[in-house]
Amino acid sequence: MTRIIYILIIAILLPLSSMAQEWLQDVERTAQDPQIHKQDILDRMANDPNRREIATRAALNTPYVKPEYKVYDFAGVLSDTDIENIRTRINAMIKENQLDAAVVFISESNWFDFDNEEFCKDFYDYNDFGCGPLHDGICFVINIATRRFAIFDTGTPTQYSVVGSNLYKYETEILQPYFRNGDYAGGVVECISEFERDFLYERDTPWWQRPEYWIAFGIALLLSFIIVMIRSRRKCKIQKAVLATNYEVPNSFKLTIKRDTFISTHTTKQYIPPSSSGGGGSSSGTSHSGGSGGW
Repeated sequence: MTRIIYILIIAILLPLSSMAQEWLQDVERTAQDPQIHKQDILDRMANDPNRREIATRAALNTPYVKPEYKVYDFAGVLSDTDIENIRTRINAMIKENQLDAAVVFISESNWFDFDNEEFCKDFYDYNDFGCGPLHDGICFVINIATRRFAIFDTGTPTQYSVVGSNLYKYETEILQPYFRNGDYAGGVVECISEFERDFLYERDTPWWQRPEYWIAFGIALLLSFIIVMIRSRRKCKIQKAVLATNYEVPNSFKLTIKRDTFISTHTTKQYIPPSSSGGGGSSSGTSHSGGSGGW
């Protein structure tokens, strides 16, 4: 009975194993032949033993896959329909705008964000992905075990910093809501569509038609106006004062003194008796205050 159970388990697992391996190349990577096919990488390796060693080591740690599959579910979380939906979207992007994509699902509980990022770059670089001489495209690596993911673009999209400028939108507004609901394929498809739109916008829209430039210009103009007003207000202080000297320009007021000199005087004295009634006196004063920049 136990043998029958083992046979049934093997019979179930064998088709799954063959399905899981269908996207792998028939030829394995070796140190003597790491199966690196991108000419720019080969050129960098040609006369630099250190780069050759690093590239070979990275290639040997990267699964060697068939690029036409586009979706590689090593974690086993996608259905055939999910895979076909993602692949259809990628092929449409390749046909319309010459942008490639690779989507990899893994389950590595011991990996950190750095590991996901390095694997994402290596997977795209050391497999034959990309359109044109710069290998234009994007790669997704989704680590199911840690619920973390990495996204990288390469080639022409990198020159426009498409992913770098929109990473928060891709992560927070698109992928996370879909992934939290378990809709991995929906999130990836939507993110690929948004990436394609962002790339076309960055490539084809001149700066004078971009609202973000005008918004930035308006903010800069407003800040400049505020700074000028503050500085001009500090230059023209208004103080509350009583004496005219506070308003005088230095050395602008000249006073001429005129004296009358008498050569003789005559004084007459007369006695005035004191009054019998009493009286009092009063005094008055003036106070003022002033301040710097206000009053």
